[in-house]
Amino acid sequence: MAKAAATGAVFNQGLNDVLITMGLLRNRNIDASSAATAFREATRRVGSDSRAQQAILGAGVQVFDQTSGQMRSMVDIMNEFASATRDMSEQERNRRVVQAFGARGLLAFNAVMNASFTTMRDGREVTLRGAEAIEALRSEMQGAEGTAGRFREQLLDTFEGQKTLLKGTLQTFAVVLGEPFAQVFKPIVRLLVNVLNAILRAFQAIPAPIKRIFAGLVTAVGGFLMLVGGVIAAKAATALLAIGFKALGITIGGILATLLPAILIVAVLGAVVAGFVVAFRRNVGGIADFARRMWERITLFFRGLRQLFEQGGFSGAVREELNRAENQGLKRFLISLYQIVHRIKQI
Repeated sequence: MAKAAATGAVFNQGLNDVLITMGLLRNRNIDASSAATAFREATRRVGSDSRAQQAILGAGVQVFDQTSGQMRSMVDIMNEFASATRDMSEQERNRRVVQAFGARGLLAFNAVMNASFTTMRDGREVTLRGAEAIEALRSEMQGAEGTAGRFREQLLDTFEGQKTLLKGTLQTFAVVLGEPFAQVFKPIVRLLVNVLNAILRAFQAIPAPIKRIFAGLVTAVGGFLMLVGGVIAAKAATALLAIGFKALGITIGGILATLLPAILIVAVLGAVVAGFVVAFRRNVGGIADFARRMWERITLFFRGLRQLFEQGGFSGAVREELNRAENQGLKRFLISLYQIVHRIKQI
């Protein structure tokens, strides 16, 4: 629910409409996670994808308010789109629906199109459908605003309630305050990404044999230069030390006596490092297993990040791994990171 509301806020969707859409999806026995994904995908496509917007505009439905320039309610857009495409051929209608809302967003569109709401009128039970059902649901939500206000006042009567309300206000303030900074950083980030992508494409275009030859040359030249530099530095240092020692009257024996404790410390550190290497190779105390687990989590992070930006969600083995209890924190972090980047892209 929080993810759906966050996406709705980015695209100027009221909380009531988010709740209505989520409720209609849940009434169709769609789990909360899939319902949130359906709403977010439909909203993201309609609000930012030019092809999706063209499919809706081509049916005679406006995506943005002509006066304010802000995105209209997704519920209204889907409701009007369903009416506008009702008389089209099935082939044309299906093409426009998929282009407008995407495979994941179809769930949200179908839920709004087939909306129903049962209420009492004139002492008898009546089932409303379509636009009438949506209006009735909105009336119910507006009627609940007074209850929400009273609930807020009750929260303010307790210290825990005050902390909860203050936390929500601070989060909203942080989002609003961060928008100007996101606008400033947008061109910088875009330039950096373009430069890195250009370098990556250039490197990928190099044939594999040439890449291996280039890597070998760089390694060989680097090693040779380090060796030459080390020899030159050692000769210069020896000459300077000899001159300095002679001027100060310092003997080699005195130097060794002074440096012996430091040499012993270095030797002990070397022994510790060697012991760590042996312990890792023999998996003493499970240290190798711990390192492997950390590497697997790092690999899972980058695989999940790639799927998010390429597919808009997780799939296959990555989804199975992230659904495990020990990876829930990593999953939440990936989703939060994706939302932040997506929000910056929309500015």
